[in-house]
Amino acid sequence: MILSLLYKLNHALLWQREINVWERRMRAASLDRLVYLGLHRLGWMGEDEAILLRRLVRPGMQVVDVGANIGLYSLLLAQLVGRNGSVMA
Repeated sequence: MILSLLYKLNHALLWQREINVWERRMRAASLDRLVYLGLHRLGWMGEDEAILLRRLVRPGMQVVDVGANIGLYSLLLAQLVGRNGSVMA
């Protein structure tokens, strides 16, 4: 019963909103996703990874995002590989 209550609280409509991260608009479907995106937006999480990807990934590349989660890095990769590249998540 407690797990069910926690699940409902985490997925309440209150938390479902859009947030801008890395010049992309992402939709959070739950409180944990909203916190995850908020930490990225503030630069407290993921900034080093984003810098590394921006250095390594070039237009036209084919990239695999293993464990893509909600797709935040997939969207960044798609931007970096451009129209002639591809991202498999």
